[in-house]
Amino acid sequence: MKRFCAPSFLLVSLSSAFGQTATPDYAKDAAGIAFWILPYLCALIPLIIHLVLMVWVGNDAKARDMENRGLWMLFVFLSWPFGWLVYLLVRPKTTLSPANGCVIDTKWKVGPLSYHACAAGPSHIQPGARNVPLPEVIIFDHVGFKGASARTNLSFHYLGKFWNDRISSVIVVNGIWRFYRDAHYGGDYWDLGPGYYECFFTSKGPDDVVSSFQAIDLS
Repeated sequence: MKRFCAPSFLLVSLSSAFGQTATPDYAKDAAGIAFWILPYLCALIPLIIHLVLMVWVGNDAKARDMENRGLWMLFVFLSWPFGWLVYLLVRPKTTLSPANGCVIDTKWKVGPLSYHACAAGPSHIQPGARNVPLPEVIIFDHVGFKGASARTNLSFHYLGKFWNDRISSVIVVNGIWRFYRDAHYGGDYWDLGPGYYECFFTSKGPDDVVSSFQAIDLS
């Protein structure tokens, strides 16, 4: 009887052992894989952020027609986030605003519409001004409506640091606009009505010479 029980006990023990090792522990395997991969993923996150910011700076610098775009991309990649903050501070501003050196025509008046320095006080509503669309124009830095762009309803005596002598294409949304070669509505000028002018200075005049413009009619 003892001879029979000993081999039987050994067989049961071996079966239990093989049964335990044959069943994989997926939770432990996943934890082990995550333990080894997670540090590499954490190390890749800064690299991905650097690459994304570098590409963004390249596209933004191209839209603003900045020189040394490649050097800016390399600088931001190597010195993030310091380089990115420096780029945001020194990149040229493309807005049509006094903060960018533009001089707004505060005396502008066409038909029932005019410039008002303050909205408070007596009513500025005129019967003829109802349902009259504001003159509107969109200017672009490059031909084909490419590069930096700005949309405005205002007239400007001077287009400022960025836009002076840089307009290459225009979309006139509403009104008749007059574009002048010199500041304060001086020199040669070209009148354009509503439409898309992909490279209108090719036929209307030299490229990149406009320093001021104003809306002269509402039709």
